Amino acid sequence: MQVDPDWAPCINLGYSRQGPTDRERYQRATQLDGQRRRYECAQALLELSKNAHHPNEKELDGPTPELDVNGAETQTELTGNSLEVIMKEKAESESEVICLKQENENLRMELQDLKLTEHAFKDKGNKVLFYTGLPNWKTLFCLYSYISTYLQNHTILSPFQQLLLTLTRLQLNLTGNDLGYRFANISASTVSRIFTSVLTILYQLLRPLIIWPERKILQKTLPMDFRKHSPKCVVIIELFLERATNVNARPQTYSQYKHHNTVKYLIGITPQGTVCFISEG
Repeated sequence: MQVDPDWAPCINLGYSRQGPTDRERYQRATQLDGQRRRYECAQALLELSKNAHHPNEKELDGPTPELDVNGAETQTELTGNSLEVIMKEKAESESEVICLKQENENLRMELQDLKLTEHAFKDKGNKVLFYTGLPNWKTLFCLYSYISTYLQNHTILSPFQQLLLTLTRLQLNLTGNDLGYRFANISASTVSRIFTSVLTILYQLLRPLIIWPERKILQKTLPMDFRKHSPKCVVIIELFLERATNVNARPQTYSQYKHHNTVKYLIGITPQGTVCFISEG
């Protein structure tokens, strides 16, 4: 038992836990110093970024002092190069987007030209003449405007396409399957129904335009060949019949001049070339 009157505990004082060692203190100080350097470097980069976006403010504030933080100058150079690369890539991307938009617009226009629509025939006289036999777009559009209110609203073909289908078949004598592939992939039976319907409307509305001219008027404008060989000619009649089912009757309905016997209308044409009569079939 201790008998010293000045005795006091001096070892651990009743605690078993010890404080950090010198190595631990050194590692902690090194860590804090690294955090401080990274913080100062980040602040310097933020300041550089502000000066890059606001050059006028940079001139007013004066030159930026050199940074003595380790790696700050190298980081500044890398940041400047990165900004240049980013701006260059952005400019290239914008240029590529513009080129792609122009290419897309060109392809869209080409696709519309391939479709048999109003846009594909507008102001294209040669195309109108080839497909319809009408001289120009204005004539085709006037005809369409005149009969459009009588055309049915088809689920696939527009009224203009229905008229175009009919005129194309009359002009080029295309089959139903061919026209079906050309016009939205419709069936041959649908082509036949549309053709018959539009042809009936054309006959009813344009019938007053077909007149039988007087003989005196025809003789005044008779072509020279007709005046020489057929001065009394008034009308040229062409009769086309469907192909006969009887094999023996086919030669009687086949025309060596026309090379077919598939149409079933009686047509009268004046020597001047105008149609003056069409049978009702």
